[in-house]
Amino acid sequence: MKTLKTRLTRDDWLALALDVLAQEGRAKIEIEYLSKRLGVTRGSFYAHFSDRRDFVASVARYWADTLTTRELANISPSEKTGEGQLQLLMRTIKDHKLERYDIVMRAWALDEPLVAEQVEKVDRVRFEYIKSVFADIGFAGNELEMRSLIFQVYHSMSNGLRGSYFENNRFEYDDHRLEFFTRK
Repeated sequence: MKTLKTRLTRDDWLALALDVLAQEGRAKIEIEYLSKRLGVTRGSFYAHFSDRRDFVASVARYWADTLTTRELANISPSEKTGEGQLQLLMRTIKDHKLERYDIVMRAWALDEPLVAEQVEKVDRVRFEYIKSVFADIGFAGNELEMRSLIFQVYHSMSNGLRGSYFENNRFEYDDHRLEFFTRK
């Protein structure tokens, strides 16, 4: 008996593109290469995207929506406030590996305006969210700004640190990081 192959969705293409981008680099974000990885023809690509520009913009939006907007929406309704919400955010970043595409998206944004637009949007949304959590804890002024910025940079960029120490310990000491960020 012949089995029916599941029809690919737009999100299948976008998720693969992010994974390829993170693991193999921008050079592999080609229609032909992605089609082969998915086991389909180039026609499948054009069934979901009008052209490469549409695809690039869609990948950037998918990254922004999937790894920022949706995840923050899942955290925001929480009954926790202040430190509990910050701890939940840290755990969510770690458990869902939300930072895994940040460096490659930022590198791509250097020469791709469609990506740069989404990176800027993500940075603003994340910063405002983090800042609101630190404000709930009781920080204000320059201290609020700096804690928010340092938290965001650490959790966005620390996966770029190479070597076994960084790779093994980056998220090892959650309680210590929480104390570091919230100590007054």
